[in-house]
Amino acid sequence: MSGSKTQLASFAGILAIIVWSSNVAVSKTVMNEFGPFNAAFYIYFFSGIVNFIILFIALGKPKFLGYLKSLPPKYYFHTGIFFIFNNVFFYVALGLAKSNEELIIVTLLNYLWPVLIYIFRVPIYHSRIKPVLYFPAIILALAGILIALLQGYSGQQLIEIAAALDDNFLAFLFAVMGAVSWALYSNLIKKYKSSDDIAAMPLIFMLSGLAFFGIQVFRGDTQSLSLSPLLSSPSLIYSILGPTCLGYLFWFLAMKYGNRNLVTSLSYLIPVGSVFLVSSIHSIPVRPMFWVSVALLTGAAIMGMKSVKD
Repeated sequence: MSGSKTQLASFAGILAIIVWSSNVAVSKTVMNEFGPFNAAFYIYFFSGIVNFIILFIALGKPKFLGYLKSLPPKYYFHTGIFFIFNNVFFYVALGLAKSNEELIIVTLLNYLWPVLIYIFRVPIYHSRIKPVLYFPAIILALAGILIALLQGYSGQQLIEIAAALDDNFLAFLFAVMGAVSWALYSNLIKKYKSSDDIAAMPLIFMLSGLAFFGIQVFRGDTQSLSLSPLLSSPSLIYSILGPTCLGYLFWFLAMKYGNRNLVTSLSYLIPVGSVFLVSSIHSIPVRPMFWVSVALLTGAAIMGMKSVKD
């Protein structure tokens, strides 16, 4: 591939990082408009439809269907399921976050995934590690999360939250479970060594959306769903087209044709952009120690990447 095409694909990866950085802030805006479960259904289901249309047109029917057929059913049960879990856990955590501090903490907990990828890679693939980097990376990540939690609560309050199993605890738990799910997906997908698994994204997105539709059916609240927001809400339209649809398409292009090392390294700055945009869009003042947490998580991700040898 020519240098210009490589640069263009790398630029697509940078665009993916930018739109993913906006995901928490804009998704929370959509949730405030339509409720957490309706918002998640709209975003994932209709992003899956748009993604399907784009890939169908870009690849053509024979190639697109060929890519889908090349992925065995166990791909969906062994890896795609964790992608869906990540989507569900992430949006439930955002929906449960009530205060400004909780939203920032949930954002940071969600971005445990970079260091968790390398923590899980060791037992899954028996990868070799550099202990001088690996264990400090884990300590930095834990320190970053602890500092973030202590910005919103005292030690005694955290104990009470854990004991009460209330919405605060569940928001934090689901955020961590989302990060764990994404880290597992990112590792397990390597087993299939498929560069064209992007064809599965529309189906996975639509299944994620249907999971939230199922929640609304269970809650007896499907009457609140309508198609009108798809034409009237700029934040919803952006969430469908941006982080959820184009973000993954841009990332696919970067990983297949671009400078993978550069784009992957830059992706570890997503927590910085995410916290900044949450603060800006929702007018939340970010305490200085939250930025320390961001720095520790970013440093932990970079050290984790350098500490594991496949």
